[in-house]
Amino acid sequence: MEPVSIVPWDDKSIEDEPVWFQGLLHRMGDEETIRFLPFAYGTCVCPDCGKRAAYWDWLAKFIGYGWCGG
Repeated sequence: MEPVSIVPWDDKSIEDEPVWFQGLLHRMGDEETIRFLPFAYGTCVCPDCGKRAAYWDWLAKFIGYGWCGG
């Protein structure tokens, strides 16, 4: 897994989901979950084919169809 860098939220925009979600979690005082956000919004490499994609894409494929849809 390769984590993504999440910049601080401007307290206004909801265009960038990881930034907005991190800002919301800060407001709620949930520092524990914030530690995992860079990984949740990061990327992974398929162990079968070597393709890099967003973690959430791989998770959906793994749960539903196996790593590469096969």
